[in-house]
Amino acid sequence: MADYLPLSQRCTFNTERLLIKSVESQISDEESKQLCTLKVLELLTPAVTSSLPREWQNITTYEEASNWLQQRIKESSFLSIKLESNNEIIGFVFLYDDKTKQLQLDLHIGYLLGEAYWANGFGSELVKGLVTWACLDKHIHSLVGGVEVDNIGSIKVMEKNGFSRSKLEGSNNNVIFFEHVIKKSKY
Repeated sequence: MADYLPLSQRCTFNTERLLIKSVESQISDEESKQLCTLKVLELLTPAVTSSLPREWQNITTYEEASNWLQQRIKESSFLSIKLESNNEIIGFVFLYDDKTKQLQLDLHIGYLLGEAYWANGFGSELVKGLVTWACLDKHIHSLVGGVEVDNIGSIKVMEKNGFSRSKLEGSNNNVIFFEHVIKKSKY
């Protein structure tokens, strides 16, 4: 039964150009782990990580990238964003569930895209696909994401996909939280 699978296994979906799937499910041997680690090194550039947590910045060695990868797998439902056309990883999605709720989850979401993939509509397509997936998963109550106040592109992505400003406040005044409450069909 799909409903009882862990979140990272349930959250697999496609959009028009993207494939979203658990990173952990793609690491089956040392070679696949190495390829994923090298992709982390390639994608986590200073521009990509500038607004992310300090421990996500300045990843410059294979060992640091490997540790970063293992930590993300451990702390979240960690998903890759791949281009459907060539199966290339272009970014990552991070889902953090509110484990205090038993039946309906409030998922905190985050994502990053490599610089080469900015301004191509991939963020919007990804978030739209995530909302569509969440509407089909009967255990998801809401999606919540934080955006830096000066990241106009990400703010537009959230608003375009039905998110509204949340009353949540973080420790950082430079972040605005957006929430999308999932309306479930009665049928």
